[in-house]
Amino acid sequence: MDELTEKKRRELDFKQCLFFVLDHCIVAIIVGVIFACLLSCYSYTNQKNNNNSEKTLKEIITRNKSAYYPNAGQVVRNTEKEEVPGSCNIRGDIFIDFDFKSIEGNSNLDYSSMVNRFQSDAISLFIRDTTIYKIADNVNSSSYKNIKKSISADELRWLININFSGANILHYSVTDIDPDRALDIAKALNEIFIKENNSYEAFNSVKSLNEPSIFIDNTNIEYKTSYSTIIKYSVVGFVLGIIFIFGLYFLLFILTDRIWTIKDLEYFGVDTYGVIPCKSKQRDNEYKRIAYNLIAKNESKKIFLIPADEKTKIDSIVDNVSAILKDNNNNSEFIKSDCVKSTPEAVINAQKTDGIVLVVKYGSTTIKEFDFSLNEMLKSGKDILGAIIINSKHN
Repeated sequence: MDELTEKKRRELDFKQCLFFVLDHCIVAIIVGVIFACLLSCYSYTNQKNNNNSEKTLKEIITRNKSAYYPNAGQVVRNTEKEEVPGSCNIRGDIFIDFDFKSIEGNSNLDYSSMVNRFQSDAISLFIRDTTIYKIADNVNSSSYKNIKKSISADELRWLININFSGANILHYSVTDIDPDRALDIAKALNEIFIKENNSYEAFNSVKSLNEPSIFIDNTNIEYKTSYSTIIKYSVVGFVLGIIFIFGLYFLLFILTDRIWTIKDLEYFGVDTYGVIPCKSKQRDNEYKRIAYNLIAKNESKKIFLIPADEKTKIDSIVDNVSAILKDNNNNSEFIKSDCVKSTPEAVINAQKTDGIVLVVKYGSTTIKEFDFSLNEMLKSGKDILGAIIINSKHN
């Protein structure tokens, strides 16, 4: 019996499965609405928080690279003066007194060439790798309101613009999507350069002309929320919620060890007298159908009614069906009992009756419980007349 049950119970009654899934459509709609709300909130928050911040950061980097590596015929962009939506610009100035005596031996160099050489050295020292990596580590270990992820050293390098105003004034600027991070980067650049290069052999002295400060701040720009995008996310969320819950119930239907369909009982060779619906208006008709089936199929006078598991209640079935039998002048009598698992003497009591009817509950009674109760009742030597199924929502 166990081997047969294990093999056959995995067969699927698609019609009953569909009814089972549709029976939970309210839950599916609720879950769909929850998914829709979650994805809508995600879309709104994503637009509000990001507002294309990553795109803005890439635009800053692209513009600075264009200025550093201009293509033929391309107009070089000056990032610090050109307003980039969603960005800010911090700038500062450092005065460098070059030591021309350090290269006096190069008689081939004129003044302009010597200045260009000093300036080139200063720029290289200002953004050398050790400085950039150190600053990247520091800012990534800090938290900023508008920053959702860390920045790489290479990305940070391209947030910095450097040029000279005249021969000795090094002008630097940092363009970023967060003013606090931009200011921290600029201050660190200023501090490290002055600290490490005051004793540089080619410089007589290095000093800051001013503290880094905000030059342009467009980070508070108001972006328009795309409600069409939010609606799309809502629809997708609702559909995903419906699919998720229906898929979950489908798996529950075919994988759980429970009585879900009439076929589950047919695999045991047990007929079904009726299914008690969850809607009270339909129950009276089903009680009548059960009573008439008992009258038509059996001459039994004493019918032993027993639930297949401890959770299933049978009092309402006994009361209603007995009343209908009495109204039809039928002398059949129900002898009710608790589950055989909790009442072992039920097997002895069943021997005093003319036939046995088992009661199961959809989605509650397990295959194992029904198998056990059926085998125990067969020990009484009485016929198993059939089974009555109670919808899972009806006690």
